[in-house]
Amino acid sequence: MVKFKFIFVLLFMAALVLVSLGCANNTNSTNSADSTNSTNSADSASSESVQPLDAPDAADATDGSEPLQDTENASANSSGQEEDESADEAGTAANYDGMSILIAYFSWADNTTVEEPDSADIDAMTSASVLPPGNAGLIAQWIQESVGGDLFPIIVSEPYSADFNECAARDGAELASGARPELVDGVSNMGDYDIVFLGYPIWNNNCPMAIFSFIEEHDFSGKTVALFGAYGGGSLGLSVRDITNALASSDCTVLEPAFGASRAGFSGAQDGVATWLSGLGVG
Repeated sequence: MVKFKFIFVLLFMAALVLVSLGCANNTNSTNSADSTNSTNSADSASSESVQPLDAPDAADATDGSEPLQDTENASANSSGQEEDESADEAGTAANYDGMSILIAYFSWADNTTVEEPDSADIDAMTSASVLPPGNAGLIAQWIQESVGGDLFPIIVSEPYSADFNECAARDGAELASGARPELVDGVSNMGDYDIVFLGYPIWNNNCPMAIFSFIEEHDFSGKTVALFGAYGGGSLGLSVRDITNALASSDCTVLEPAFGASRAGFSGAQDGVATWLSGLGVG
Protein backbone atom coordinates (compact mmCIF):
# COMPACT_ATOMS: atom_id res chain seq x y z
CA MET A 1 0.00 0.00 0.00
CA VAL A 2 2.81 2.33 0.86
CA LYS A 3 4.52 1.44 -2.35
CA PHE A 4 1.40 2.25 -4.31
CA LYS A 5 1.10 5.66 -2.69
CA PHE A 6 4.73 6.43 -3.49
CA ILE A 7 4.17 5.62 -7.17
CA PHE A 8 1.05 7.80 -7.21
CA VAL A 9 2.98 10.71 -5.73
CA LEU A 10 5.69 10.35 -8.38
CA LEU A 11 3.13 10.31 -11.22
CA PHE A 12 1.40 13.39 -9.76
CA MET A 13 4.67 15.29 -9.51
CA ALA A 14 5.59 14.30 -13.05
CA ALA A 15 2.24 15.62 -14.25
CA LEU A 16 2.83 18.89 -12.47
CA VAL A 17 6.25 19.20 -14.12
CA LEU A 18 4.75 18.57 -17.59
CA VAL A 19 2.00 21.13 -16.98
CA SER A 20 4.55 23.61 -15.75
CA LEU A 21 6.74 23.10 -18.83
CA GLY A 22 3.73 23.54 -21.13
CA CYS A 23 2.81 26.82 -19.54
CA ALA A 24 6.36 28.05 -19.84
CA ASN A 25 6.43 27.24 -23.55
CA ASN A 26 3.12 29.02 -24.12
CA THR A 27 4.41 32.05 -22.27
CA ASN A 28 7.60 32.15 -24.34
CA SER A 29 5.65 31.74 -27.57
CA THR A 30 3.32 34.50 -26.57
CA ASN A 31 6.20 36.78 -25.63
CA SER A 32 7.98 35.99 -28.88
CA ALA A 33 4.86 36.71 -30.89
CA ASP A 34 4.27 39.89 -28.97
CA SER A 35 7.89 40.90 -29.56
CA THR A 36 7.59 40.18 -33.28
CA ASN A 37 4.33 42.06 -33.50
CA SER A 38 5.86 44.95 -31.61
CA THR A 39 8.83 45.00 -33.94
CA ASN A 40 6.63 44.91 -37.05
CA SER A 41 4.47 47.59 -35.57
CA ALA A 42 7.49 49.75 -34.87
CA ASP A 43 8.83 49.24 -38.39
CA SER A 44 5.47 50.12 -39.83
CA ALA A 45 5.24 53.18 -37.64
CA SER A 46 8.77 54.19 -38.63
CA SER A 47 7.94 53.80 -42.32
CA GLU A 48 4.82 55.87 -42.00
CA SER A 49 6.64 58.58 -40.10
CA VAL A 50 9.10 59.34 -42.99
CA GLN A 51 6.51 59.18 -45.74
CA PRO A 52 5.85 62.78 -46.95
CA LEU A 53 2.29 63.92 -46.73
CA ASP A 54 2.26 64.96 -50.41
CA ALA A 55 3.95 61.84 -51.76
CA PRO A 56 2.95 61.10 -55.35
CA ASP A 57 0.97 58.07 -56.32
CA ALA A 58 2.91 55.04 -57.49
CA ALA A 59 1.85 55.81 -61.05
CA ASP A 60 3.61 59.19 -60.82
CA ALA A 61 6.77 57.92 -59.16
CA THR A 62 9.92 56.82 -60.94
CA ASP A 63 12.19 54.05 -59.83
CA GLY A 64 15.40 55.74 -60.87
CA SER A 65 16.26 52.95 -63.29
CA GLU A 66 16.44 55.25 -66.34
CA PRO A 67 20.11 55.87 -67.25
CA LEU A 68 21.42 59.41 -66.91
CA GLN A 69 22.13 61.17 -70.19
CA ASP A 70 25.60 62.30 -71.14
CA THR A 71 24.87 66.02 -70.70
CA GLU A 72 27.80 67.11 -72.83
CA ASN A 73 26.77 64.91 -75.74
CA ALA A 74 23.12 65.73 -75.22
CA SER A 75 23.95 69.43 -75.41
CA ALA A 76 25.99 68.87 -78.53
CA ASN A 77 23.21 66.90 -80.16
CA SER A 78 20.69 69.58 -79.28
CA SER A 79 22.97 72.26 -80.68
CA GLY A 80 23.50 70.27 -83.84
CA GLN A 81 19.78 69.88 -84.30
CA GLU A 82 19.25 73.60 -83.93
CA GLU A 83 21.99 74.27 -86.47
CA ASP A 84 20.38 71.85 -88.90
CA GLU A 85 16.98 73.48 -88.41
CA SER A 86 18.50 76.93 -88.91
CA ALA A 87 20.24 75.72 -92.04
CA ASP A 88 16.98 74.35 -93.36
CA GLU A 89 15.21 77.62 -92.64
CA ALA A 90 18.00 79.65 -94.24
CA GLY A 91 17.89 77.46 -97.31
CA THR A 92 14.15 77.91 -97.74
CA ALA A 93 13.47 81.28 -99.35
CA ALA A 94 10.31 82.61 -100.89
CA ASN A 95 10.04 82.74 -104.66
CA TYR A 96 9.38 86.21 -106.05
CA ASP A 97 9.76 85.36 -109.72
CA GLY A 98 7.46 87.31 -111.99
CA MET A 99 6.86 90.12 -109.53
CA SER A 100 7.34 93.76 -110.48
CA ILE A 101 10.35 95.38 -108.78
CA LEU A 102 11.16 98.96 -107.81
CA ILE A 103 14.62 99.93 -106.55
CA ALA A 104 14.35 103.28 -104.80
CA TYR A 105 17.48 104.74 -103.25
CA PHE A 106 18.92 107.89 -101.75
CA SER A 107 22.49 108.78 -102.67
CA TRP A 108 24.52 111.76 -101.57
CA ALA A 109 25.87 111.98 -105.11
CA ASP A 110 22.36 112.65 -106.44
CA ASN A 111 21.64 115.18 -103.74
CA THR A 112 24.58 117.54 -103.92
CA THR A 113 26.69 119.47 -106.37
CA VAL A 114 30.43 119.03 -106.45
CA GLU A 115 32.18 122.06 -107.88
CA GLU A 116 35.54 120.33 -108.24
CA PRO A 117 34.92 116.60 -108.76
CA ASP A 118 38.62 115.81 -109.07
CA SER A 119 39.22 116.97 -105.49
CA ALA A 120 36.27 115.12 -103.96
CA ASP A 121 36.98 112.48 -101.32
CA ILE A 122 34.98 109.52 -100.05
CA ASP A 123 33.59 110.39 -96.66
CA ALA A 124 34.38 107.93 -93.89
CA MET A 125 31.26 108.63 -91.81
CA THR A 126 28.50 108.87 -94.38
CA SER A 127 30.02 105.99 -96.36
CA ALA A 128 28.80 107.45 -99.62
CA SER A 129 30.85 109.09 -102.30
CA VAL A 130 29.76 112.52 -103.45
CA LEU A 131 30.58 111.37 -106.97
CA PRO A 132 27.92 109.52 -108.98
CA PRO A 133 26.56 106.99 -108.53
CA GLY A 134 27.61 106.93 -104.86
CA ASN A 135 27.87 103.73 -102.84
CA ALA A 136 24.13 103.33 -102.27
CA GLY A 137 23.50 104.05 -105.95
CA LEU A 138 26.08 101.46 -106.95
CA ILE A 139 24.37 98.80 -104.82
CA ALA A 140 21.08 99.74 -106.45
CA GLN A 141 22.62 99.17 -109.87
CA TRP A 142 23.94 95.76 -108.83
CA ILE A 143 20.48 94.78 -107.63
CA GLN A 144 19.00 95.83 -110.96
CA GLU A 145 21.64 93.85 -112.85
CA SER A 146 20.70 90.74 -110.83
CA VAL A 147 16.91 90.89 -110.70
CA GLY A 148 15.83 93.64 -113.10
CA GLY A 149 13.36 96.25 -111.98
CA ASP A 150 13.14 100.04 -112.20
CA LEU A 151 15.61 102.41 -110.56
CA PHE A 152 14.26 105.49 -108.78
CA PRO A 153 16.65 108.01 -107.19
CA ILE A 154 15.18 109.80 -104.18
CA ILE A 155 16.12 113.47 -104.55
CA VAL A 156 15.40 116.36 -102.19
CA SER A 157 14.34 119.81 -103.38
CA GLU A 158 17.12 121.49 -101.41
CA PRO A 159 20.46 119.76 -102.14
CA TYR A 160 22.89 118.98 -99.36
CA SER A 161 26.34 120.49 -99.15
CA ALA A 162 29.21 118.56 -100.72
CA ASP A 163 31.22 119.42 -97.61
CA PHE A 164 31.02 116.58 -95.16
CA ASN A 165 30.80 118.67 -91.98
CA GLU A 166 28.09 120.91 -93.37
CA CYS A 167 26.11 117.96 -94.72
CA ALA A 168 26.38 116.10 -91.41
CA ALA A 169 25.30 119.17 -89.45
CA ARG A 170 22.19 119.67 -91.57
CA ASP A 171 21.24 116.01 -91.40
CA GLY A 172 21.80 115.98 -87.64
CA ALA A 173 19.40 118.89 -87.24
CA GLU A 174 16.82 117.17 -89.45
CA LEU A 175 17.18 113.95 -87.48
CA ALA A 176 16.77 115.74 -84.15
CA SER A 177 13.64 117.58 -85.26
CA GLY A 178 12.11 114.67 -87.16
CA ALA A 179 12.09 116.74 -90.34
CA ARG A 180 10.72 115.42 -93.61
CA PRO A 181 12.71 117.04 -96.43
CA GLU A 182 10.68 117.89 -99.50
CA LEU A 183 11.24 115.58 -102.46
CA VAL A 184 11.54 116.65 -106.09
CA ASP A 185 9.41 113.80 -107.36
CA GLY A 186 7.63 110.62 -106.39
CA VAL A 187 6.70 107.28 -107.97
CA SER A 188 3.44 107.89 -109.78
CA ASN A 189 2.76 104.20 -110.44
CA MET A 190 3.66 102.84 -107.01
CA GLY A 191 0.69 100.49 -107.13
CA ASP A 192 2.28 98.57 -110.02
CA TYR A 193 5.14 97.24 -107.91
CA ASP A 194 5.15 94.13 -105.77
CA ILE A 195 8.67 94.41 -104.34
CA VAL A 196 10.39 97.61 -103.27
CA PHE A 197 14.11 97.72 -102.57
CA LEU A 198 14.89 100.76 -100.44
CA GLY A 199 18.49 101.91 -100.07
CA TYR A 200 20.50 104.71 -98.47
CA PRO A 201 23.81 105.69 -96.85
CA ILE A 202 24.15 105.92 -93.08
CA TRP A 203 24.23 109.51 -91.85
CA ASN A 204 24.58 110.23 -88.14
CA ASN A 205 23.99 106.53 -87.36
CA ASN A 206 20.70 106.48 -89.22
CA CYS A 207 19.28 106.85 -92.70
CA PRO A 208 18.77 110.31 -94.24
CA MET A 209 15.39 111.75 -93.27
CA ALA A 210 14.41 111.87 -96.93
CA ILE A 211 13.82 108.11 -96.67
CA PHE A 212 10.95 108.79 -94.28
CA SER A 213 9.61 111.47 -96.64
CA PHE A 214 9.52 108.81 -99.37
CA ILE A 215 7.81 106.26 -97.12
CA GLU A 216 5.13 108.68 -95.99
CA GLU A 217 4.39 109.90 -99.51
CA HIS A 218 3.81 106.43 -100.96
CA ASP A 219 1.43 103.58 -100.26
CA PHE A 220 3.29 100.40 -99.29
CA SER A 221 0.18 98.33 -98.66
CA GLY A 222 0.60 94.69 -99.70
CA LYS A 223 4.20 95.17 -100.81
CA THR A 224 7.38 93.32 -99.91
CA VAL A 225 10.21 95.61 -98.82
CA ALA A 226 13.93 94.84 -98.76
CA LEU A 227 16.40 97.29 -97.22
CA PHE A 228 20.02 97.91 -98.19
CA GLY A 229 22.61 100.49 -97.31
CA ALA A 230 26.23 101.60 -97.16
CA TYR A 231 28.09 102.69 -94.06
CA GLY A 232 31.53 103.46 -92.66
CA GLY A 233 32.31 102.10 -89.22
CA GLY A 234 28.74 101.67 -88.01
CA SER A 235 25.86 99.48 -89.12
CA LEU A 236 22.31 99.59 -90.46
CA GLY A 237 20.81 98.70 -87.08
CA LEU A 238 19.01 101.90 -86.10
CA SER A 239 17.87 102.62 -89.64
CA VAL A 240 16.32 99.16 -90.06
CA ARG A 241 14.49 99.54 -86.78
CA ASP A 242 13.16 103.01 -87.56
CA ILE A 243 12.17 102.21 -91.13
CA THR A 244 10.40 99.03 -90.01
CA ASN A 245 8.51 101.06 -87.42
CA ALA A 246 7.61 103.67 -90.03
CA LEU A 247 6.17 100.94 -92.24
CA ALA A 248 4.32 99.22 -89.40
CA SER A 249 1.02 100.92 -90.21
CA SER A 250 1.22 99.69 -93.79
CA ASP A 251 0.15 96.18 -94.64
CA CYS A 252 3.56 95.25 -95.99
CA THR A 253 6.32 92.73 -95.31
CA VAL A 254 9.88 93.82 -94.50
CA LEU A 255 12.29 91.06 -95.46
CA GLU A 256 15.16 90.06 -93.21
CA PRO A 257 18.03 90.48 -93.18
CA ALA A 258 18.80 93.88 -94.65
CA PHE A 259 21.97 94.16 -96.72
CA GLY A 260 24.76 96.42 -95.53
CA ALA A 261 28.11 97.14 -97.13
CA SER A 262 30.89 98.83 -95.22
CA ARG A 263 33.28 101.22 -96.89
CA ALA A 264 36.24 99.04 -95.87
CA GLY A 265 34.74 95.93 -97.44
CA PHE A 266 33.02 97.54 -100.39
CA SER A 267 35.27 95.83 -102.93
CA GLY A 268 33.47 92.54 -102.25
CA ALA A 269 30.01 94.04 -101.90
CA GLN A 270 28.77 92.99 -105.34
CA ASP A 271 29.20 89.31 -104.52
CA GLY A 272 27.54 89.97 -101.19
CA VAL A 273 24.54 91.47 -102.98
CA ALA A 274 24.17 88.37 -105.15
CA THR A 275 24.28 86.09 -102.09
CA TRP A 276 21.80 88.26 -100.23
CA LEU A 277 19.32 88.31 -103.11
CA SER A 278 19.57 84.55 -103.49
CA GLY A 279 18.86 84.10 -99.80
CA LEU A 280 15.77 86.30 -100.05
CA GLY A 281 14.54 84.28 -103.02
CA VAL A 282 14.66 87.27 -105.35
CA GLY A 283 17.93 86.63 -107.17
